[in-house]
Amino acid sequence: MAPNIPSHLPDPHAVTAILKDVADQEILPYFGKLKPVDISQKSDKSLVTVIDPAAEALLSRRLSALWPDASILGEEAASDDPTQLTVLDDPTKPIWVIDPLDGTANFVAEKPFFGMIVALVLNKKTLAGWIYDIPNKRIATAFAGQGAFIAGHRVLTGPRIGTLDRYARRLVLKRHRPCPSFLGKSLCL
Repeated sequence: MAPNIPSHLPDPHAVTAILKDVADQEILPYFGKLKPVDISQKSDKSLVTVIDPAAEALLSRRLSALWPDASILGEEAASDDPTQLTVLDDPTKPIWVIDPLDGTANFVAEKPFFGMIVALVLNKKTLAGWIYDIPNKRIATAFAGQGAFIAGHRVLTGPRIGTLDRYARRLVLKRHRPCPSFLGKSLCL
């Protein structure tokens, strides 16, 4: 069954394009090039770089332009001002929840295990989500009730069969279905 994305949601291809553009403009040019002055700690002791707020700002502008009626809740802005979390209390307004650089510690350590996460939430329920594996240029997408896709293949799951390790192996070894034509090549790379 191919996903049937509700018409009131923004074009998933446009969201994917925005993630890729922001990563290319604000994140990848700095991989392996940070200086100590570019890195600091948040109040919770997690790392933040000068890239995080810059990428969040561009991502916020681009997603706002795509769907002006939606609010934005960014990790960096909410970290600086926790009162921004109250946007989640409005059941009528869609919200873009964004983490512009997930895996900041890996990015700082020059390990290629980082990405960008965007979710579209309404009434505290996730309608859609995108995870962009920046170093590998792979996108994972999911839509409420429609399934999830990674690198062009539907993610198949089954009942838990014991330990997490055995479960993970089962997922990896399971045969994947091809990406539905509805998603197109840009979401299935």
